[in-house]
Amino acid sequence: MTYGNSLNPAIQAIDVVVDIDGQPVKAIIPREVIESCLHGGPNPATWRAAYEENATLVDELVRRRFAARQQDFVVLRASDFKRTRI
Repeated sequence: MTYGNSLNPAIQAIDVVVDIDGQPVKAIIPREVIESCLHGGPNPATWRAAYEENATLVDELVRRRFAARQQDFVVLRASDFKRTRI
């Protein structure tokens, strides 16, 4: 379950909070990843739309990254999307 998302213009990213076994885990999706992997456009409004269209996939990728290494937050990279197709 994803708690929500917000634009983070300071670092050009979307912040997402995903519930993993009752623990909220923050994930950061950088602009470059949004544009190249989620097919978002060049402005923040399109970043959010691209995220929302792919929220289930992003949720799964955050869970994989967190399972591999539990940490305070997860930063998704383009390499996380290599095994998936959208």
